[in-house]
Amino acid sequence: MHTRYIVSMSNRLPRPLKKVQFARKCVFCEVNNANSREHFYSEWMHELLPLGPEHKYSGETIDEHPKTRVVSKHDKRTKPGELFTKKMKVVCASCNNTWMSVIEEAVKPLLTPIIKGEAVTVEAGDLELIARWATLKAIVSEHDRRNTEVTPQNDRTAFMTNGIIPQYFNIYLMSHKCASKIGYVRTSQAVSLAKDGPVPPLEGRQKNTQQISVILGSAMLHINAARVDGFEIEDRLNMPKVVARRIWPPNIAPLTWPDEPVLTCDQMRDLAYAMDKIMALPEAKWGGDLPPVAT
Repeated sequence: MHTRYIVSMSNRLPRPLKKVQFARKCVFCEVNNANSREHFYSEWMHELLPLGPEHKYSGETIDEHPKTRVVSKHDKRTKPGELFTKKMKVVCASCNNTWMSVIEEAVKPLLTPIIKGEAVTVEAGDLELIARWATLKAIVSEHDRRNTEVTPQNDRTAFMTNGIIPQYFNIYLMSHKCASKIGYVRTSQAVSLAKDGPVPPLEGRQKNTQQISVILGSAMLHINAARVDGFEIEDRLNMPKVVARRIWPPNIAPLTWPDEPVLTCDQMRDLAYAMDKIMALPEAKWGGDLPPVAT
């Protein structure tokens, strides 16, 4: 099934009672319990981002059939505070306070002027630091909802120990002229180019592609990740100026900020939901529901 996440500043329904869940392990080290709440928007960013008019933010989870668009689940929740206060309890304190903290500190002076829309030139080495920070946030966010993660454990371990960005991650940092200065969307799907299943196999996961879009002040950070041999989201984007401005693997270095293309609201939406259009193409066939994941 197609799973889509939307977070916005509008008011939503009251938050339902939480279900009792067993403690989960840190998504990186898999040793310690996930006992540390990681901000999706880093704490140092909070003073740079706008406040909502009612000091509330909303989240929406939608499970949608990729062809019929029939919605099997639609969960809306409202939480007090600002969107940038959102935390995800998927990592341990040890990881959060050591190597993850190093990534945060390294990227702070690089992203601050970009968020504020100030003129700056970012060299190749610094673009890699930004891409590493984006990868960290992507992996954290994909575990916010169970059974929708895409990045396998061996890639998460390689990132933790050696800072290796998964080779199927394509990362973009774009200027925009939309009124929205904060927002987050994640979509995930299961894709196969053959009837006998995805290559590489899902290995216990239910999804193998994802798109993550984050509005950071004057910037839009976007990640395409397709863990499917022979399939690239970029090949079907029909947005050559966007693809040319990819920061990882780098298509442009150094990066001049701000610079063309400056995305409109519609272009941001097209990029964030590109997989929706791909899945709706006539050549995209629906092969049936995935088998249940063993528990």
